[in-house]
Parts: sequence; C-alpha cells; structure tokens
Amino acid sequence: MMELFVAGCSTSWTERATSCYLVNKHILFDCGEGTVKNITKCLGEKVVKSIDTIFLTHFHTDHLFGITPYIAQILNGYAKVPEKLTIIGPKGLKKIIKFFIPNHVYSGKVDWKKKLVLKEIKTFNEKFVVDDIEVSCHKLNHGNLCDVGYLIKTKDGVLGYTGDCIYDKNLLAFIEKCNTAICDVSSEKDNYAHMGVEGYTKLKKEFPNKKLFAVHCSNEVFTQAKKFGLTLLKDQIFYDFDGKTLIKK
Repeated sequence: MMELFVAGCSTSWTERATSCYLVNKHILFDCGEGTVKNITKCLGEKVVKSIDTIFLTHFHTDHLFGITPYIAQILNGYAKVPEKLTIIGPKGLKKIIKFFIPNHVYSGKVDWKKKLVLKEIKTFNEKFVVDDIEVSCHKLNHGNLCDVGYLIKTKDGVLGYTGDCIYDKNLLAFIEKCNTAICDVSSEKDNYAHMGVEGYTKLKKEFPNKKLFAVHCSNEVFTQAKKFGLTLLKDQIFYDFDGKTLIKK
C-alpha cells in the first residue's frame, strides 16, 4: 500500500505549511518553501536526506522554493544517500535549476551533472516509474501558466494530484482517470488561476463516486470547510492510499 505524508498542503499566505507531499519516504510531489524544516521536524533528518526524486507541478514559490536546500546538500556532499537527485517538471525546469546552482555550490569543482538529473516534461504522454509506482503527466491550466497534474498509479488504484489549476475541460478529463484526487480549492469562488469551492462542488456532482480532497485553501475556506462541504487534507499527517481513498493512519 502506498504511503503519503502530507508535509504541507497550503499556500504561502497562511500559517500552514506550503505544498509538499512525500510518497513512501523518498519521493516528493512539489517542494514549497520550508519543506526541509517541515519534514525534518516531523520525520527526522534521515528521511530528508533519503529524498531521491522530486516531481514539480509548476514554478511558484509555494511549490518550488524548498528545493534549494536539496540542491545544496547533494552538490556539497551532505547527503550520501541518494547519490543523485532526479528532478522532474515542466518546460523551463533546467533553466530555473541551473540558475539556483551557482549560489549553492561551495566548491567550483563540483560537476552538478553527476549529482542532479533534470528531466523536463516534453509531452503530456510521458510516464515515469519509481519503485512500483507509475507517474503520468497531464496538462492542467493555472491561469495563463501550464500546471502539470500527476496521476500516481499503484497496483491498487490511481491517485491524482492537481497542483494549482482552474476548473475546465482539462481538469475534468484528469479527474476522470483518478480514483481519488488532491485538488486545489484556493478560495470560495473560482477565479482566473485557481479552482474554488464553486468548482469543487461541481466536481463532486460530476464525479459522485470519486473521493476529492481539498488543499491549497485560504484561511477562510480552511476554517469553514465543513460549511462548504469540503473534505480537507491536513498537514503533518500520514495517509495510506488503498486505491479508492486516502485513509488517515
């Protein structure tokens, strides 16, 4: 059974931790600011240093900026395991990571290509296999930006993670392929960049047999989740994915 630790599932504009989902203690989906501290606090430094694969949905700070400590620890030899860090994300990934590298290398002799594997998603038919999990990529829309939604397929079923996205036909097609989905529900109303409670409610009606978990919520939405009919995913909690839903451990 796949294990999911929610290190953070909020935006930068709350007191809660930013987006970071840890699968089987070594695979990250998104890496918002504060990720290293959050995982270290909850699970210890050993788990932090065992991360070997990071999937990014897009390049906003609350999904990306926690990645710099990982780059530093790999390039400067702090993390002995893994020997390499694989980072997977949308087009532009290489340019962004290469921009970070010079500011995180203490020795000019470090050959980052021996330490980092950077994979840009070129088509939305691509699939990646880590352990016995197959991860496929799907185009979602975050305003005028591309957001990569990930379908995480296990032997039990398919868990979808949307990152940040709007309610549109791409999202509907994505949810159709999931058993369970972790969805951006940033505000009460849908807007140009994010789905809100409005879109979440429509999704629930469209897919009554699928379990939809709300994340990335504003304080208002988070505190009134029961009123809005949301099923929240919460920080610093372990879940098991049984193929149909996420079960709190």
